Amino acid sequence: MKEENKNDKVMKKFTVCKLGIGWSVVFLCFTLATNAQQVLSLEDCRRLAVENNKKLKIADEEVKASEAQKAEAFTKYLPGIDAMGVYLRNQKEINLLSEDAHLPVGTIGSDGKFTFRPDQLMVGADGKPVMVNGQYVPKDYALLPKEAMSVDARNLGIVQVGLTQPVYMGGKIRAYNQIAGLSEQLAKSKRAQEMQNVILATDEAYWQIISLVNRKKLADKYVQTLQKFVNDVELMHSTGVATKADVLSVRVKLNEGEMVQTKVDNGLSLSRMLLNQICGLPTDTIVALQEEMTETEVEMVPEESLEQVYSRRPEVASLQFASDIYKKKEKIVLSEYLPTVALTANYLSSTPSFYDGVRSKFEGMWNKSTALSLGGFPQEPAERESTDQCYELQVGGSEGTDRVAGESSGV
Repeated sequence: MKEENKNDKVMKKFTVCKLGIGWSVVFLCFTLATNAQQVLSLEDCRRLAVENNKKLKIADEEVKASEAQKAEAFTKYLPGIDAMGVYLRNQKEINLLSEDAHLPVGTIGSDGKFTFRPDQLMVGADGKPVMVNGQYVPKDYALLPKEAMSVDARNLGIVQVGLTQPVYMGGKIRAYNQIAGLSEQLAKSKRAQEMQNVILATDEAYWQIISLVNRKKLADKYVQTLQKFVNDVELMHSTGVATKADVLSVRVKLNEGEMVQTKVDNGLSLSRMLLNQICGLPTDTIVALQEEMTETEVEMVPEESLEQVYSRRPEVASLQFASDIYKKKEKIVLSEYLPTVALTANYLSSTPSFYDGVRSKFEGMWNKSTALSLGGFPQEPAERESTDQCYELQVGGSEGTDRVAGESSGV
C-alpha cells in the first residue's frame, strides 16, 4: 500500500509538471503572436499610404518641374547673351600683288585729280614731255614691294559677343510668366487631388475591415446559436417530439450560416491584403487595427452647401486653371500681330585686324542698335513647333497634356 501511495504521488507531481509546461508554451505562443501583430490606427494607415504611394511621388516631381519652369519663364525678362568664337588655320598667306609694283610719282590737285607737274615728267631731246601710247612718262617711280601688300591670314580668329534686351514683345513675356504661374498652381492642385484619392482609398479599405470584423462576430455567434439549436432539435427528435424534417431544416440553416461565415472570412482576408497594398506593406503582413479592439462612435459630418463642397474640390480648381491658361494663349497668338522692340549690343574682334592697318593681333569694336519688328501673320503650327519652346501643362485630373507654345528667344 505504501508503494502504491508513493507511486500515486509521483504520478500527480509529473502530471502537474506537464500541465505547467503546457501552459507556459501556450503563454509563450500567445505572447509571440501578440508581438507579431502590428497595431495601426487610421492616421497610421494614412501616413503609410502617403509615404509609399507612387502617384503622389510623381505628383511631387511634377510640382518641382512646374516651379523650375516658372523660374525659367522669369529669365525671359533678362537680357540674352550669346558668344561665338571661330579659329581657322590656312595653308597660305594672302598676297594682293603678284610682284613688286612701281607707282608713278605725281601730284594730287585740289580737285582730287592725279596730275603731273612739268618737272615730274621725262623730257625728250626736243624739250617736250615724252609720251608713250598717249600717256605721259613720269620721271620718278615709287616702289611698292609685294611683301607690303601681303596679309598673314594663316591664323584667322574671330570672337563675337552679343547682348539682346527685349523691351516690348507684344505681351508675350507677361503671358508666359502668367502661364508658368498657373502651371505651378495646376500641378499643386493635381497633387492635392491625388492626396485626396489616396486618403479616400485608405479610409474605404480601413473601415471595410472594421465592418467585416463586426460581421464576422455576428456570423460566429449566429453559427454557434444554430449549432446549439441543431443539438436541441436532434435531442427532441430522439425523444419523438420533433420530426426528421425539422432536423434537416435546422441543418440547412446551419450550412447557410457556415457559408456566410466563410464568405466573411474570405472578404476579411482580401480586405486586409488590400489595406496592406495601399499602405505599402507586404500583403502577408499581420496587421491589427485599433478600432478592432475598441468600439468607436462614428461622428456625423455637418451638412454643407454644394458651393462650399465645390470650392474645396481640386478638380474644379484645375478646370479653372486650365481655362485661365487658354485665355493667356489667346494673348500669345494676338501678340504675333503686334510690333516688337529690342535693344542689341555686339562686340566683334578678329585677327588679323583691319581697323588700323593690317596687323596680326586681336582688335575689335562695339556696335549698338535698336531692333524694331512689325507684327505680321502668325507662324504656321509646323513652323512654330520647330522654333518655339513648349510648356507642358497637366489639365485637370486626366492623363492628357496641353502644350502651350512660347518663343525661346523672348516672350
